[in-house]
Amino acid sequence: MGNPRTGYYQCPRCNGRDVYESEETTGAMAMTLNTPGPVDPTIVNPIKGTVVRCRNCGEIAKWYDSAETVAYKAKRDAGASTVIGYIGGIVFLLLGLQISSEGLDGTRGLMIGCFVASAISFLIGFSSYSSSKEK
Repeated sequence: MGNPRTGYYQCPRCNGRDVYESEETTGAMAMTLNTPGPVDPTIVNPIKGTVVRCRNCGEIAKWYDSAETVAYKAKRDAGASTVIGYIGGIVFLLLGLQISSEGLDGTRGLMIGCFVASAISFLIGFSSYSSSKEK
């Protein structure tokens, strides 16, 4: 399934959906040259961008995603959370095993903390995986 980038533009002022694209100057970039004489040493280049405006009032319209796009993004983000949870679990598990194999004095609390963080990371990954399968 590809990215279903569907939705609509709507004006925040009048709630109209009749819109058009226009070009607008969004900023400027200036450069000053070290030139002697009567020449203006500053060169200004405007930065232009395309904006979507309401035909009724001219306000910049806001983009709203459709229901399919919102569902797609939620499923995609849940998959990323699953991967991050599993990677975090593996890292904390390996760190806890390394600390326990060293047998250093006073590191028992740190070792237990790493194992607890590992378990929590795996639970986060599993819950994200389960929630993405239900949708």
